[in-house]
Amino acid sequence: MSPSEWVPIRWSSGPVDIAMRKNVSSDEKEALSACHEPAALRILEGSPFNCLVISLAAGVAEDEAQKSTLKPLVDAAKAKGLAVLGRVTGKAVFSATQAAELGLAGIVTDTELLTASGADSGITLVREPDWPSVRMGQGGNADAGPTGAPWIDSNGWKVQLARALNPAATVWTTGEPKRRGEPGGGAPMRPDQYALAVADAGAYGGRWVVALDPITQAGLLKGSGEAREAWSTLTRAVKFFDAQKDWNKLGIMSRIGVVSDFTGPNEFLALEYLNLSTRRLLPARIIHSAKLTPESWHGLRALVVIGGDADRQLLIQYLTNGGMVILPPGKLADAAKRLPAAGTHENGYQLYQAEKGMVAVSPEEWTDPYMVAQDAHRLLGRKNDVVRLWNSGSTIAYPTANGPRTVVHLVNYTGRPSNQLMTLYVVRPHAQARMIDLAGKVEVLKAERKNEGTEVALPVFTSYAAVEFGDKA
Repeated sequence: MSPSEWVPIRWSSGPVDIAMRKNVSSDEKEALSACHEPAALRILEGSPFNCLVISLAAGVAEDEAQKSTLKPLVDAAKAKGLAVLGRVTGKAVFSATQAAELGLAGIVTDTELLTASGADSGITLVREPDWPSVRMGQGGNADAGPTGAPWIDSNGWKVQLARALNPAATVWTTGEPKRRGEPGGGAPMRPDQYALAVADAGAYGGRWVVALDPITQAGLLKGSGEAREAWSTLTRAVKFFDAQKDWNKLGIMSRIGVVSDFTGPNEFLALEYLNLSTRRLLPARIIHSAKLTPESWHGLRALVVIGGDADRQLLIQYLTNGGMVILPPGKLADAAKRLPAAGTHENGYQLYQAEKGMVAVSPEEWTDPYMVAQDAHRLLGRKNDVVRLWNSGSTIAYPTANGPRTVVHLVNYTGRPSNQLMTLYVVRPHAQARMIDLAGKVEVLKAERKNEGTEVALPVFTSYAAVEFGDKA
């Protein structure tokens, strides 16, 4: 079984996980100890999981006890055909060679996955993953973002970035549920929150390393009905995306691209631009500045250049074909000012004519990624929106397409049924549409022609739904 086929689950167990949890309750300690025994693997029977990620070392006193008690669990897992990875965190240092001596297939750190054989795993880990949700502020109310809309913690754009920079890699997110309340109190994660965590990665072509909250983990061992419901919802969501792998072959539907090296002084602005443009329903094609080519910008109406020494001659070629290049002050902007002036946009950007294309130069340095995303949207114009979602609330739409096929992923970050009916518009003309949810329910939608695209009214859904368009009109 190759790493690309691994369906991972974070298997919390043993002395290290007990030590790493603050104020661990007696039920949680009992569950973590029980999961360290081979008999606990019965939980996985009938599930899609074939890869365990077990704590190996965390730079704590319990590391040695963890290591010395792992073998029975590892052997039992391997006997069931499961791959086993060791998780190394904190200040702990553990080599792939040491992992091999324990019978592990590799180790997972906070930044990478190393196989015990030394071969390339082909797996990229999302950096600093979030637990997907609507961020809550003081008083239990949703925390508002720059627009006044609820702020969303999402890994979707991070998965997009990882896939764009490593096209051949499988992308994993490793966010874990946040502990709620004190021992004996609080509440387990709702089933639909688990479905949301799966969809937050799966919709964008990634995979979440499933992790259970302490109460659900303990409940599964005791046969709790609430825990079994969460487990059923979770495994059904994983199976759903595994059955839809062909969707990963579709490319993002966009008319604007972001050109950057996404590192160093450009990292914060470029990454936050991606985050905020996704929230604005302004999907962006990600282009590394070193890989800028005519093929990379095909079909795009504008390029936002955020550092990275983009090739000037290639940008000129793009402009010659009628595109718009959006720039901050700097060397490229200074060169553009030698072109014929074409006025000032309403947002203050100076415009310069370049063959059939246009250069837009910001009147000031780019420091606020929200303003950069907003200005880019205004320069491009709403007429170039490829997707619109009315009554969206805390739902993000991710549109993909290839040839005559269009699939729009809808991820609702409240993890609850929407309280307003949504309407979805895509810029492509289609004669038919259907909506599919994580339970596999399919509902045919009425596709109405609107301008150059298609509009559909959406039934209520909870964490996730996909709208698949076909039979291009």
